[in-house]
Amino acid sequence: EVVCGSEDHKVMVGFAIVFTLLYGVGFFAVCLWANIVAPMRAAVSSQFSVCFRFLFYRFRVQNWYWGSVLMLRSVLIALVPIVSPDSGKAQLVMFLTVATICLVLQSSTLPWKSYLLNHLDTMVLFSLIVISVSCMVYVEPEHTNTTPYVVIVMTATL
Repeated sequence: EVVCGSEDHKVMVGFAIVFTLLYGVGFFAVCLWANIVAPMRAAVSSQFSVCFRFLFYRFRVQNWYWGSVLMLRSVLIALVPIVSPDSGKAQLVMFLTVATICLVLQSSTLPWKSYLLNHLDTMVLFSLIVISVSCMVYVEPEHTNTTPYVVIVMTATL
């Protein structure tokens, strides 16, 4: 049994920070680097294209970078409950902001190779936005006034 603040807990927190930085941030940084150097490296080295195929093969050539955009979208959505764990409205506003920005980028670039996947991704993001906006009615009221932010996001979404 490990108690918060004990010596064992401090050791575990240290390991958690190191491995989160190593695997979470490190993998994202390598993928971001691969997307930045991809136009130069892919033309020279076929091994580069094979190693980072998972980042490029699903997207049109002019949108080779979209794998990093999807990873960033996933990280931002995962961080929503961590940034504001006690405020349901703030979580919805943050999620709606990320989803709306991604919807605008997705629908303006159409990065997927398949016409169907472009529209499916757009429809999924739009559906998540509509469901989230309709759920705002059921979030418990808070003591702080977040109404202006909710109104801005709802107006921008609609």
